[in-house]
This record gives sequence, C-alpha cells and structure tokens, in this order.
Amino acid sequence: MVPSIATRKTSDFPSILAASFGIGAFGLALGLTYPLLTLLMAERGVPSHIIGLNAAAMGIGIALSTLVMSRLTARFSPGFLITVGLLGSAAVILAFGMTDDIAVWFALRIFLGFNVNAVFVLTEAWVNEAAADNIRGRAVSGYAMSLTIGFALGPLGVPLFGTASALPFAVCAVFVSMTAIVIALLSKRAKARTGIAPPGSLKQFLFAAPLLVVMVMAFGFSDWTMISMMPVYFLEKGMAPSLSSTMVSIVHLGMILFALPTGYALDRLPRLRVAAVCAAGSALTFAAMPFLSAQGAGIWITLIVLGACLGGVYTTALTLLGERFAGGMLVAGSAVFSMSFTLAGTLGMIGAGAVLELASHEAVPVGFAICFVLLLIAILSTKQGD
Repeated sequence: MVPSIATRKTSDFPSILAASFGIGAFGLALGLTYPLLTLLMAERGVPSHIIGLNAAAMGIGIALSTLVMSRLTARFSPGFLITVGLLGSAAVILAFGMTDDIAVWFALRIFLGFNVNAVFVLTEAWVNEAAADNIRGRAVSGYAMSLTIGFALGPLGVPLFGTASALPFAVCAVFVSMTAIVIALLSKRAKARTGIAPPGSLKQFLFAAPLLVVMVMAFGFSDWTMISMMPVYFLEKGMAPSLSSTMVSIVHLGMILFALPTGYALDRLPRLRVAAVCAAGSALTFAAMPFLSAQGAGIWITLIVLGACLGGVYTTALTLLGERFAGGMLVAGSAVFSMSFTLAGTLGMIGAGAVLELASHEAVPVGFAICFVLLLIAILSTKQGD
C-alpha cells in the first residue's frame, strides 16, 4: 500500500492556531513537572536511577493512550480530544502538589502520560493536515516554537515559585485549563479534521519512513532526557540549584529564536539538507559541553546553538511527515512519532540516571554527541525524497 500524500491547497489557520496553543500547554506542563519533580527528589536524597525511572513512568501512560487512539479519533473531533487531554493533565499536575509520596508520583506520571499523548499526537497531525505545503515549514516551525516556549517557561516556575509549596503545580494547572478553554473555542471555527488510523498503519508507517522515526528518536532521546536530568547534570558541574533548572530554558531559547528561520529554510531548501546541518550542529555542541565551565559565558552560547539544532531536527521530521502523508496515515505517523519520542526519551532518562550514578557526569553529553553523529550518517545516506 502506497502512503497517502498531503494535498491541501489552502491553509486552515484556526486549526493551526488551535494545534499550536495545545502543544504549547503540553510543553509548559512537561517543562515544569520534569525539572521540578527531579529537584524535589534530589533534595530528598532519592538515587539518580530512581529519579530516572520515575520520570520514565510517563511512557507507560503514553503507550496505553496510543493503543486506544484510533477508537478515540473515530468518535471525537481533535479539538475535543485535545481539550479533554489538557483538562486531565491539569488535574494530574494539581495532584502532584498535594502529595510527596514517590509511589503515588509513579502512578500520576502514568496518568499524565495518558492525557498528554492525545495532545501530542493529535496536534501534530492537526497542524500538518491544516497546512498547505508551500507554508508547511513555517506552520510547523510556529507550532514547534509554541512547544518550546512552553518547555522554556515551565522550568522558570522553579526559581519563580520555589520548591517549598504546591504553588508552581497550581499555577501550571490553572494555565493549562485556561488553554483548554481557548482551544475549545477555536476548534468551533476549524475546518481541518484528522483522519482515522487504519489497522496495521503503525507498522506500515515504520517501513515507509524509517529515517523520520530515527530523527524523532534522536530528538526525544536528547530533549526529554535534558528536561528531566539536566538540572542534576549542572548540579554535578557545581551550579546552584535554581540556575541549573534555568539551563533547560536556555536550550529552549535557542529553539525559539531559530524556529522561524528554520521554517523558512524548510520552505526554500532541500529539507534533508536542513536536517543534516542540524544533526551536525547537535553533535558538535554536545561534544563541546564537557570542556566548558558551568560559570563561563561559553556554556550559555553553546546551549542556545544546541537548542537551535535540536529544534531543527524535530521540525524537519514533522514537516516531512506532513509533506509525505495525509489522513489516517498522518495520524499513524504522529502516533509512531509519539511512541518513538517516548521510547527514546525513556531509554535516555534511565541511561542518563545510571551514567550519573556509575560514571562521570560528562559522559552524558558525549553519549548524545555519538547519537547525533549516527543520525547524521543516516541522513547523508538517504536521498532527498526517499
């Protein structure tokens, strides 16, 4: 069976806007909860490998959500499912602030994963279904920029509201709930609709677009791990706890600043060439991190460049997804992206936790650098359009 190819001639901007708002709230929820929970557990002396396992528990919820995604999309509109997913996420985030039981946090992480997966999968499919190909790179880059703004603002809740109370959880829950209401209103004007993933479409997509899956895995392996474990990494380098959390936002600042230029490049240049440049830049910046002082200006500049390159890898993969697929196969591809991102991020968090405990903390960025060297080789071995 030949994959469905996107054919939309005009863009549906209410759908693009709603999808972007939804993924921004998704980013805010994860951007706050991952570093905040990591720091709370680290302050209590919880071992690094337990911190990594706790963070990885969200992957169970994402997997469970993916199994029922086809049934849900067959019955409900994307706007409704995204709204419900955000409201469920807000309830879980509020629950985090009501207990400090780590066993309960494991369960809450699973419930959070179930809810946010609907947001992640459906907004990816929705923005691509709504965008015409001549502006796809810019539409997707704007969507990705909204995601990274959420990721960047989330960690700032730690120095702003502190870790001594449930206030950061409560503020985040209120914001996510308000975003859900905005999306419910926007979705009434939206014309684009996501398709229904047919049986066997996940496996079909894996064989049809393996490079895109590898690109998303590389991004998830590094980005998700950085959100959860970077505060611990910079603590090991001698940085203050509040500032170590802020470093995650510096990476995402690079993603935000270079999102629209990347989208413009994707609409003007061969898209795999853009991916190759971003993969090479990611490898080089990760490789430089062990040689930089946590107190010097060099680490800040390096993290901004790293964010630009990492964001470019994900944006290119998502743009190519919409360029090559539509309808049910687009939803299937988004679901595979979600599972790939989660699997790679889970392995990254578990691995990073073990490395921090058993080896030098500088081994973590070295591992990421190797990952992106391998991705670069895969991209260079693929012809444009394959």
